Amino acid sequence: MSKGFVVIVVAMVLCWGTWAVAQPRPRQSPEGGPGYLEMRELEMRRQAMELEQREAELQFQRDMHALELEQRRVDLERQRAGIDNDDNDCGMVALLIIALAVHILLAVWVYQDITTRAVGSGLWIAITLVTGFLGALLYAVVRLGNSPEEAEE
Repeated sequence: MSKGFVVIVVAMVLCWGTWAVAQPRPRQSPEGGPGYLEMRELEMRRQAMELEQREAELQFQRDMHALELEQRRVDLERQRAGIDNDDNDCGMVALLIIALAVHILLAVWVYQDITTRAVGSGLWIAITLVTGFLGALLYAVVRLGNSPEEAEE
């Protein structure tokens, strides 16, 4: 149901009520007197219009309540989708495990290189474990500065 339709219905209901109140009322005539049936019929019509107006207002309130409930349901589904999204969590855990494995493998490479060359300290292993590729790259640059002849001496 569009908002324009709802606005038109509300405007019609409000105008209908104003029109019904503004209608001139016949003079009161005693029961059974002339004009009594017409007066009674007009009163019944007025009451019927009031009843229709109240029913329209109730229906409008029910529709608005249903829309609010639907909006809340959609919001809850969106929240659940954000909370229960385990695919991203698994991917993040896998990425962290891979990064940890790479850090450890780089530290092992630095350790093996230090022991085969018999030059360097264990500090490079710790640096490589903490910084990963950056530490291994820095070790490789420092190692390039040491020629094989210096390592033999």
